[in-house]
Amino acid sequence: MPLPETVTCDATLWAACIGGATQRDAFAEAIEQAGFTVTTVKVNRAYRFLSKSAQNATRDHGVHSLSLLAIRN
Repeated sequence: MPLPETVTCDATLWAACIGGATQRDAFAEAIEQAGFTVTTVKVNRAYRFLSKSAQNATRDHGVHSLSLLAIRN
């Protein structure tokens, strides 16, 4: 589900790399359209957002830090 405007239009959440976040499937698809094959998708559970608004957005909207491994075709 796309993030609501209260998140995408919040400059603080953009600075925290949340406001412009892309859905996992759309991100992987864009990488594959660029000529790569995504081989691994891993949620980076060690990453912690610092600001209270970022922590609330991650809790309320399920935003996570991801690491992807992709191989060029």
